[in-house]
Amino acid sequence: MASVNWVGSEAIFNSIEGKKDYSIIFFYADWCGYCHLMDQNTFSNATVVNILNQSFNSVRVNAESDSLLVHFDSTVTGQEMKTIYDVRGYPTICFFKGDGEYLTHGIGYIGPDDFTTVLNRVLSGEFD
Repeated sequence: MASVNWVGSEAIFNSIEGKKDYSIIFFYADWCGYCHLMDQNTFSNATVVNILNQSFNSVRVNAESDSLLVHFDSTVTGQEMKTIYDVRGYPTICFFKGDGEYLTHGIGYIGPDDFTTVLNRVLSGEFD
């Protein structure tokens, strides 16, 4: 079974070689049932996995964690990252351009077909 190549937040917020044109942050909580459903259904779907792995830097952030993450020139916790991007529910997925510029977000469970549509809309430049 194919899986998403999850990377660290530095892939979005620092200049690194091989950086992709777009990025996502998947904000989740360990207790969140819909987050687990996205893992089981959406992030295991072959089409979704293919699009994410080819065109996106994909980052998972436990929004209730105090683990440190890179955010541009500083380090922040998952809780602080949640505040920065005004995450108000789980799961939340934020979309970014390759330079870390915020584009848009989605809140709640998104199934594989709808998520594929959203990814293609981002790739088309609709939110740029």
